[in-house]
Order: sequence, then structure tokens, then C-alpha cells
Amino acid sequence: MKRVRIVLLAFFFVCAAAVVAAAAAHESVTLAPTDRIPGAQARVDIERGNFTTTIDVRLDDMKPALLFGGDYSTYVLWLISPDGDTRNMGEITLHGTHARLHLTTELEKFGILVTAEPHFLSAAPSAFVIFTNETDGEDFPAVKYRSTDVNYNYERDTLRGAMPARTDTATDVHQALVAFRLIQRVHAEELLPEEFQIVRAVLEQTLRLAREKAATDEIRASARETVRLAADAQRLVREGGVARQADAVVSTKGGVFIK
Repeated sequence: MKRVRIVLLAFFFVCAAAVVAAAAAHESVTLAPTDRIPGAQARVDIERGNFTTTIDVRLDDMKPALLFGGDYSTYVLWLISPDGDTRNMGEITLHGTHARLHLTTELEKFGILVTAEPHFLSAAPSAFVIFTNETDGEDFPAVKYRSTDVNYNYERDTLRGAMPARTDTATDVHQALVAFRLIQRVHAEELLPEEFQIVRAVLEQTLRLAREKAATDEIRASARETVRLAADAQRLVREGGVARQADAVVSTKGGVFIK
């Protein structure tokens, strides 16, 4: 009988430990809003597994990024690794004043940002930070990262006093237009003429579908393809610029200048 009690007690402690471990695997974080959208709220629920972490993000009292004007179209969530690497984890689409994003990561420690962006494939966070985590504990280190060096146009730097949207905010066509404008600004037409013409053709298709009131899914697919091609072109222009700068540096080393 005594042996049975010992076994039962051991089983109880094992079960208790499992419950504690399960409880510790779940946590909730409230993100801090900036002055970009005063009063906005963000809650993050985190479930830690053996190999991946599941993150569920809920935003409330939001306003459309389009209201910033200029190049801004949408919102993107970023994870920041302890070494400062930024990861675009996906677009946050508003449904009225609310939004939700579900994602997974292999990172054990990370910071969280939500920023306003020109399109869903932005390569680095903009200066328009909407939410950030304030916690600087072990799991959520202080957020230190490098933002984009691209200067985006805007008409207002805060949405204080702006009216919220009552319905879903569709920004796909606007994102395609902005993505095309951005590659125009980096002279992709001269530097990458073939790629530029392809982007232009897909954009024209997107605009035609929008004018003809085609199916929403068809317009969205064409718009997102425009953004994808434009983002690739912008990356190629940037990489080419870095290479040209490196060539210029090398060419000035050794020998003499030609006069």
C-alpha cells in the first residue's frame, strides 16, 4: 500500500510539473502605441513549443495607413532578433478598426514592431512605428534595429483626430501604384529597362482590372504580383548601386588618376 502511495505521489508531481510547464509556455504581451495612432491597442498571445513559437497579434482602435498620405498604404509586423536582424512577418490588414495576424517563428527571443509601410513586401521597417514592445527582459530584449534608408513621402505624421474606417480597408491597388513609384525614383527605367517594363505591364493590367470591376481576388493577385516584381527590381537596383560604389572605390586604389 505504501508503495502504491509513493507511485501515486510521484505521478501527481510529474503531472503538476507538466501543468506548470504548460502554463509557462503561454504568455501575453501588450504592445505600446506611439503617437502615430494615439489610443490604438495591441495584444500579443504567445505559445512556445519545442521548436517553434506561435504568435497571435490583435490590434484594436486602428486607423487606415492610407490616411498618412503619400507613400504609406498598409501595416507590417516585424520580429527583431537579438542581433538586430529585422524580419517582415506579414501584412496586417484592417477590418474596420480591428486586425489580427497569426504567425510562427523559430526565434526564442525577439522584439516586436508594427510599422506603416508603402507595401507588404517592405525590406526594412519605416520610421513610422505604430507599436513596439517595451519589455526588455530575457524573452523580449530591448528593440535595436536598423530601419530603412528610403525616404517615404507623407502628408501627416500622426493620425490623431483622423476618422477611423467602418469597413474593410482595401489597399492592394494603392500598394501596386506606390511600389511602381518607388522604382521610378531609383531610376529603374534606365538601370533595369527590361524589369521596369515588366512591372509597368503588370501594373497596367492591375489598373485595367480595377477599372473593369473584376473579381476582388483577381485584382488582388495582379496587384500583389506588381508589388513583388517592383520589390525585386528595387532590390536589384540597390545591390547594383552597392556594387558600383565598390567598383568606384577599387578603381581609385593604386596607379594614378587619368587627367
